[in-house]
Order: sequence, then structure tokens, then C-alpha cells
Amino acid sequence: STLVSKRIYSHSKKFIHFIKSQEIQVKGKDGFFHAYIPQTRIERQNLEIAEPQQPFVIMPSRQSAMDSLMQVKERAGEGKPTICFVSGGPFLGKSRLIDEVAGKAANDGFTILKSFRTSLDSFTSFFPLRQIVSAAMIKCAMLTAGREIDNEVSAANYLVDENIFKKTDRVNIGSIVPTVADEQLLSLLSGLNPKARTRTIVDSLMKILKLLQPFMIILEGD
Repeated sequence: STLVSKRIYSHSKKFIHFIKSQEIQVKGKDGFFHAYIPQTRIERQNLEIAEPQQPFVIMPSRQSAMDSLMQVKERAGEGKPTICFVSGGPFLGKSRLIDEVAGKAANDGFTILKSFRTSLDSFTSFFPLRQIVSAAMIKCAMLTAGREIDNEVSAANYLVDENIFKKTDRVNIGSIVPTVADEQLLSLLSGLNPKARTRTIVDSLMKILKLLQPFMIILEGD
């Protein structure tokens, strides 16, 4: 298994579960010490737009950015697909600005799907979309079932049972959310070229997204 130092553990423990090893000794180091064994990624499930603790007051220097984001929301509300990039240095209030617009969109009937990606996730295929797709499946299942559904596996089962998804759709979505399809089924996709595989994933994803319209997808990174 992989062992990491206390320094790496300290920087990664917010994102990965670790087990503390027994005391070990390695060449070039004096004495015995503990290492850490990485286990599984810590999934960030609660990505809803939270109510702000303080009233939002727009700074004059941010008014132009706020106006641009509101125009994007209005275009989307008119049925015009729109993409917006928000970038800048840290501690400039980007997340707060986006959350404010997303809150207004939710009040106007938009479905809000939000994902947060760290630099550690950049090496994992489709990870930025995993939280988006999981949330979309759950919201779609709850909308059509009229009851609470609390995880993506139950949502996938319901969508297949109600013929919203075919079994092949479940396999396609399993490429992004591995918990909804077993490895044997996922192996069926191994022969597809990347372009064809992406096309089948998008086709399956659109079956649930079209039921959640209008919607806003927020892909946020650290």
C-alpha cells in the first residue's frame, strides 16, 4: 500500500480519508515514526446554495460583474443556453457573487447544480461532473417520484424502474458516478473510442437534465 508523510497528510486530510500506520523506520531517517495510508476520497455532498449569514451588499467595483451575471441568468431564463466564466485571484468575492446570482435563479424556478473541484481532483476523469450528475439524478428522481430520495444509487434504481433511464444509460452515467454501475457493466464501455463514449454519456445525461429545466450548473475550483 501507499504511505505518505505527516506533511502530505496535513495538507490532504480535508479531501482524503487516511489510516495512521504503526511506527516504521526507513532508510535515511533516524528513529521510528508514523506514516499515513490513504484510503478513499472525501466526497463533498452538501453543495446547496446556503443562506448568507449577512445581507449581501454589492461593492461598487463588483457592480459590473453582478450585472453581467444577471444578464446571463436572464438569457438562460429565456431558453437561450449560456456559458459564463468567472475568474480572478483569491479573496475577491467570486463565490459570494455567484451564490447570490444562483440564489436569485433558484427563486425564479431554476434547478441549481453545483460542484467544487480542488487541485487534487484534476487527475481524476470526469470528477468535476460527479457531484453535478449525482445531484441531477437525485433531484430528477425526487421530482418525478414526489418523495425524498437521499442517494444516487436509489435515484438510479428509480429512474430505471420508471423507464426514464434504460440500463445502458445507467452504465453510461456509471462512467461519471461509479457507485451506480458495477465494474462488469462498466467494462462494456472500454472498447468505445473517447468521442463515441462522451457522446453516449451526454445523451444519457440529457434525459435527466431536460426534466430539470431551467437549470444552472456551477463548476467551481479552488
